[in-house]
Amino acid sequence: LVLSASAAHAGPLEDAVAGLAAPSEEKVEDAIRQLGTLDDARAWPVLDALCDDRLRVGADGKPYIWEAKTHDAKDPLTLAVVNAPRPLKEIDVSNDIRRVAAPVLAQLRLGSPSAAERLAAAEELSKGGGADATALLHKALDREHDAKVRDALTLAVARVDLQSASADARVAALQIIKKLGNDEFLSDAQR
Repeated sequence: LVLSASAAHAGPLEDAVAGLAAPSEEKVEDAIRQLGTLDDARAWPVLDALCDDRLRVGADGKPYIWEAKTHDAKDPLTLAVVNAPRPLKEIDVSNDIRRVAAPVLAQLRLGSPSAAERLAAAEELSKGGGADATALLHKALDREHDAKVRDALTLAVARVDLQSASADARVAALQIIKKLGNDEFLSDAQR
């Protein structure tokens, strides 16, 4: 029996993805947080599948992405169709798990090669990323080259900064909102 190095010893990403199939909701949430810490965009499809009720657990205890239209099981990281050990069981996903997963999913999507995916992620984080998303948003803004995505990230940072204890940060956020002309943020500014 010959095992490849990757099969013989899974890395942190593979371990976190495997944790999504854990029987405990707490362990699933821990795995989601670990995916956020790792910040590897390769994990967003499996996290998206978890949130969309498409993630299954094989008889081997490993997670697989289920494609209902084709009845295919896919490897959660490579997305290659695999012959997963049956039966495949649905993973129950509570609203608590979805609440933990939503900002991590948006964070991971910020690393996508697709500008449309990054834009959607920036808009998601601007609506509910919270104060803990600030560093992530700044990091994404620093590396972003697409103008529409940069504007969305800038507004996301401004929304977070409106909640800041710093008066300077709040004033700067208002100036950004004024400059970009986004009325959607008016209600936040009025609070």
